[in-house]
Amino acid sequence: MFKQNVWWQRMNSFEYDTQYDLAALSKMHRLKAIEQLMAWAAPIARQAPWPQVVAVGRALAVPLSEAEKEKFCPTCNGRVVISSAEKLVSDIQESWRRIAQA
Repeated sequence: MFKQNVWWQRMNSFEYDTQYDLAALSKMHRLKAIEQLMAWAAPIARQAPWPQVVAVGRALAVPLSEAEKEKFCPTCNGRVVISSAEKLVSDIQESWRRIAQA
């Protein structure tokens, strides 16, 4: 029923189903995890059947600026700061909610 790794129409919407190990992100530096997730999601979003999601994919493909890095991890300042898995997953889920509402 579900199609993996491809956009498909379901009723009056489109879906993209895939598997991604979010727990693995919790084991790396927070900024690296965000950048890795952005790099993974960008090509998926750019292939979406909606122009709005394609635009999000283009934005995700752009590397984080220094200001954005500071916003995501204000206490890092070049140091490795390991955040809890729950906080990282919560931040990722919140970002996806904002993207979905755009």
